[in-house]
Amino acid sequence: MAEVAAQKAQLQYEVAQRERKRNFRERSSAKMEAGLKMKESRLKLQQKQKQLENLSQKHSENPEIAQLLKALDELRDANDTYREALYNFCRTTLALESL
Repeated sequence: MAEVAAQKAQLQYEVAQRERKRNFRERSSAKMEAGLKMKESRLKLQQKQKQLENLSQKHSENPEIAQLLKALDELRDANDTYREALYNFCRTTLALESL
């Protein structure tokens, strides 16, 4: 009887170990995938910024286009500031929820 209980406990332990390993692999895989997506989006953003810089250099003689490009840069800066504030808000909210 004690032997059966010991075997059952051993099997439960092994199943739990496998479950923990599987969960760890899934989390690691999800983190890697998110990291790759982030790198891809950063690369696309850098390419678009380079294109905008090239356009800016090409059309800097025209004052109307130069003014529009300046407004676009200001809008981009405001968007970055908003994103950073939103990220900090979400992080703070999650930290408070975990308390």
